[in-house]
Amino acid sequence: MDLLCCNLSGTDLVIADNRSNRILTYDATDITNPILQDEFRWNLQTSSIDFDGENLILNNWVNGITELDWNQFLSVNELPIINKDIFLTNFPNPFNPETKISFSVTQNSDFVNLDIYNIRGQKVDQLEITNYELGINEVTWDAKKFASGIYMYQLKVDGKAIASKKCLLLK
Repeated sequence: MDLLCCNLSGTDLVIADNRSNRILTYDATDITNPILQDEFRWNLQTSSIDFDGENLILNNWVNGITELDWNQFLSVNELPIINKDIFLTNFPNPFNPETKISFSVTQNSDFVNLDIYNIRGQKVDQLEITNYELGINEVTWDAKKFASGIYMYQLKVDGKAIASKKCLLLK
């Protein structure tokens, strides 16, 4: 099966797309024309998806059952990428315990860093990038000391936030 679906309420719809490994959320107020609200990369095949009123419960063949607090999952917003030449992503996602964060730098700067935030918006780690080149760069975030959950990583250049993305640590 390529698509698994879960109706959260009368208007919210979640689809686990196993073909492209994504979790998609839709506003299905008009079921004939659902509107995509959010997309999250999920690099594991999902065998079932359910909602218990508070948690999105995903089951996959590798890691078993994962519960995501739905309100916190939806409240983590990504900054739009200001410059279309900016590249920011991580792989694998979900990960345990390390993920490689790839990013682009399009101009020389005195200070480039990646800040890591937990689901509550608290900064929990900072990766200072001292040897970067113009173009695509890569750094590894080792999250052994952190709990499972959704984290945000934010690219900053000279103290200015350029873009941010979500990642999921599963232990």
